[in-house]
Amino acid sequence: MLFLLLVLSLFALVAAFAFLEQSKDKFTLYCYLGVGAALFLLASFKPVEAVADAENYLYMAEGGSDELLVEPSFLVISSIAENFFGSTYFLFFLYSLIAIPLKLWTISRLSQTWFFSLLFWLSHFFIMHDLTQIRASAAVAFFLFGLYFLTQRRRVAFLLCAGAASVFHISAIILFPLVLLGNAPLSGRWKLFLAIAPMIGYAMAIAKFNFMTTIPIPYIQEKVEIYEAARDTGIMDSDQINIFNAVVMVKLLAFYLLLWKYEVVRERGSEISLWLKIQALSIVCYTAFSFLPALSVRTSELYGVVEILLFPALIYIVRPQWAGKLLAICFASGVILLDIFYTHLIKL
Repeated sequence: MLFLLLVLSLFALVAAFAFLEQSKDKFTLYCYLGVGAALFLLASFKPVEAVADAENYLYMAEGGSDELLVEPSFLVISSIAENFFGSTYFLFFLYSLIAIPLKLWTISRLSQTWFFSLLFWLSHFFIMHDLTQIRASAAVAFFLFGLYFLTQRRRVAFLLCAGAASVFHISAIILFPLVLLGNAPLSGRWKLFLAIAPMIGYAMAIAKFNFMTTIPIPYIQEKVEIYEAARDTGIMDSDQINIFNAVVMVKLLAFYLLLWKYEVVRERGSEISLWLKIQALSIVCYTAFSFLPALSVRTSELYGVVEILLFPALIYIVRPQWAGKLLAICFASGVILLDIFYTHLIKL
């Protein structure tokens, strides 16, 4: 309970800073670094019993699972934690040391509103990744770092970052196709495509169209068939996805609002074009892959981390601006409460 109170208190502090943020002076920088240090300490020295999956990671680090099930990077970091620090518990510290500074640096370079980016990070992705799925946390950090290069059309540097992300979590291989995207102003055709793309994903999900079984690659077809057989016989939990759940609907609404007000928000940063494209991919992956829940959630969450950079733009589409800020804070507050009290990522 104490850990939960610390997280919620930090969230409230970040929300206050976000509402009051006007310019990036030295005081703002010091506050930003202070919040970053607090996030680092929370992620590094969390009580194992208070966070989902923490005990599982320690079990894996102590050799309690097949080494083929985790990336070699996890085995190396676990070994360093045990041999250098004397306890596998310090793997949380090492992962945080990799992930959190990279995310803080990227936000400071790509976000126009540092504290609103911190707010959307803390409301979901900090809890989902930095506290819970630490391998994904490191992968996401390199993804965000790579986006800095992608916005500058330094595609080789982005591919290197995507490769580094894949070292920490194999699912990050889906980042490589993003190298084809750019942040040039959206044309009318691009806007139309982005508007239609989520609808196509929903249509595929409603029709229960499993396109992966039609892919002429025997290995993929066999894996899908094995999964579906296990699911149908009850051996594997079906974990049905509700593609119309409240969080997804609110995110979809935010996406369409930003697309509608594209010309307004682009004045605050040309990168909004790239963020919208990646967010559209996140939504489509969640719905189109809904027949495979694990794939749906993982790909959607990985692409969806761009929300940290995209959703702060919501404050610019509502006037007066204090109302836009309040709306963004309410949205982030709803997400963090769902993570805590509905999905139980932090144990009460």
